[in-house]
Formats: sequence, C-alpha cells, structure tokens
Amino acid sequence: MILLDANILVRLADRCDMNYTQTCRALEKCQERDLAVCLAPQTLYEFWAVATRSPANNGLGMSIDLVHQRTRIYQSLYQVIPEPPEMLATWTSLVAQYQVTGFRVHDVRYVAMMQLCDITHLMTYNTKHYQRFPITLVDPAAF
Repeated sequence: MILLDANILVRLADRCDMNYTQTCRALEKCQERDLAVCLAPQTLYEFWAVATRSPANNGLGMSIDLVHQRTRIYQSLYQVIPEPPEMLATWTSLVAQYQVTGFRVHDVRYVAMMQLCDITHLMTYNTKHYQRFPITLVDPAAF
C-alpha cells in the first residue's frame, strides 16, 4: 500500500504544474501494478491548506468550492485510512526518538500513520524529509 503525501494531490490539482504529467503517470503505474494507493486525513488537510492559500504565499489560490470538489474526488479515487487512537502517542515517540524539530514535525504524522496502519510506502516529492525514517519512499519521477 502506498500513502500519498499532500504534495501529490497539489500537483494533481494544477495542470500547469511542471510535475503534473509525471504525477499522473506515477499514479497510473500504481494502478497498472495493482498497488493500493491511500490517503491519510492529514493528506487532505494539507492539500486544502495549500490549495486555498494564495499564489503569493506558495499556494494554488483555488476557491473553497473547487477545493471541496477536489477533496471529494480524491476521497472517491483513493481509500482514506482513519487515524488510529494511538496516533498521538506514536507521533510523540517518533519526534522524540528522531529529535525532530520545527516544521518537520508535521511530516512525522505520516510516518506514525504508516507504522500504525502497516503502510510501507510513501509517495512524495519531498523524499529528503523522510530519509531518516524506516519507510520506503516512492519518488514519482522514478516511474
């Protein structure tokens, strides 16, 4: 099973993004190989934040209605794995163990989710953010 980072959904939402075609191709290859693709609730939260933020602030500047429509589409295409009750304890343990600080503490939520739900792969354009964790990273460019 492959968990999608929010940056994958952001690229799917913007046909002008230089990685749009590459992202679509990677997801098509997953489907061809019968690889299950899933989302964490966090994936959708982060997508919403970026998609509704103005382009001047590194966002897509999309309307609430359009972002709402996109999140419903993503939820229909990919399984959304609910957060287990142990999420906070696992996240706390990981940020302490790996001495994670600042903005990167948000990334560790994906790692905690993966550990708790037996998800082995994370598709992301930010592979450097996750290299220290015992997970398998999938760069869409590798497809």
